[in-house]
Amino acid sequence: MTVGQFLGDANTCLGGGSCIYSFGQLDSVTANLNFSFQSGTVSTFAQTNLAPPTSPVPEPSSLSLMGLGLLGLGFLRRRFIRV
Repeated sequence: MTVGQFLGDANTCLGGGSCIYSFGQLDSVTANLNFSFQSGTVSTFAQTNLAPPTSPVPEPSSLSLMGLGLLGLGFLRRRFIRV
């Protein structure tokens, strides 16, 4: 879409017409965005399923706590063996 096409569509929307824009860069983030203009002002704005894709994140704090606990047990065992 060129700037001229965008401005032409924007003027149509602001004049009370209907416009549909595609947000190609947001394909993985959003399913649907709807805008409605009436007499040059936005009359409605709706979003549907505006959620980015997620992936599970490991909890490094839990793993580090477990590792520190095991290290502590190892040091205690070593200490009691020497005594």
